[in-house]
Amino acid sequence: MVLAVAAASLSCKGEPDPPGWVVRDSAGVQVVESSSPQWGDVSPWTVDTVPVVDLAASGSGSPHDFMSVRDVRRLTDGRLVVLDEGLDEIRAFGPDGEFVTSLGREGDGPGEFRRPQRILPFRGDSIVVWDFWLLRITVLGPQLELGRVESARDAGVRLSRDLFWSGDSTFIGTEYRIDPDDQLLGHYRRPMQISRVSFESGRRDSLAMLAGFEGYSFERGDARPPFAKSSVAALRGTHVVAGDADAMEFRIHDSSGALRQIVRVPEYDLSIPPGQRARELEALLQPGAPPVLRSVRDQMAVPDKRPAYSTLRVDALGYLWASRYRAVGSFDGGEVWEVFSPEGAWMGSVGTPPRFEVFDIGSDYLTGVFRDDLDIEHPQVLSLSR
Repeated sequence: MVLAVAAASLSCKGEPDPPGWVVRDSAGVQVVESSSPQWGDVSPWTVDTVPVVDLAASGSGSPHDFMSVRDVRRLTDGRLVVLDEGLDEIRAFGPDGEFVTSLGREGDGPGEFRRPQRILPFRGDSIVVWDFWLLRITVLGPQLELGRVESARDAGVRLSRDLFWSGDSTFIGTEYRIDPDDQLLGHYRRPMQISRVSFESGRRDSLAMLAGFEGYSFERGDARPPFAKSSVAALRGTHVVAGDADAMEFRIHDSSGALRQIVRVPEYDLSIPPGQRARELEALLQPGAPPVLRSVRDQMAVPDKRPAYSTLRVDALGYLWASRYRAVGSFDGGEVWEVFSPEGAWMGSVGTPPRFEVFDIGSDYLTGVFRDDLDIEHPQVLSLSR
């Protein structure tokens, strides 16, 4: 079974048709604007809902039980590596899903983790594990043998959960400054920056500023406001793709941080569908939440528009995928991704299965985790047809 969603862009093999998008120069920055998707009404790209590999079903016993999967990566030889934050563990599986080996436990020592978030392809067949809580990278060899461990050294800023290897000795990530004297109350948007970080030397270079993430602060804590926007970034080759989710728009910076391209869909519809406003407000309160949170929620202003997207991914062929914003708590409905060509043209929309979180997009596959009706986690590989 395959999934396809209406709306889209130019053919993977052909050149874009002239109608629907324009390219112009603005003070040395290329601006690409799309008025309609190049694919027309139906996407030629489809995602098969039947997994190629399901690691929760490819074997038995504890190696195939998962608690809180945060990343799944397919290596060049077909092996799969899974990062489980809940178990503070990294597991390797063969191409057919057979368990090979594992590494990790909770702790601060070498080979131990506290909140690992990402697996980054590294030199050769090595990988890097990014531990968000410890602000630390751990280099692992092809068989998960332990290599070096290095920590970020600037306590005045906080790197986000997303980190990317730049291809040399540095990493690219988004971060925000920690201000212990910040006493702001009410709605806020905390600025972020894109930084190049050297874990070896401790050096940090700011590449670009972002609007940051939204929150709501009150005397007894912090809460997520309805339809909260957050800046996101991804790495495409040596260039950084970033957006603030205020519009269907992205900025592409080169390795020095200079702005090189702006990609946008000026008339993209960000209106909030009927009923979504009420669902969002109700979902912001977990069952059993204290009355103070309900009072705080009632004080929050509800915006007229939803965020343009929640997540950015760059696939193996350089296409940009931006997931449409979904109401809080609406995980069952599946995601819809707006796809943009490497040149910046809006291609159209591709759907991914319900209850499936996408981590990586290859040339002909997606990796992610499917959570069934019992909330059992299934790290999977799905086939992508272009």
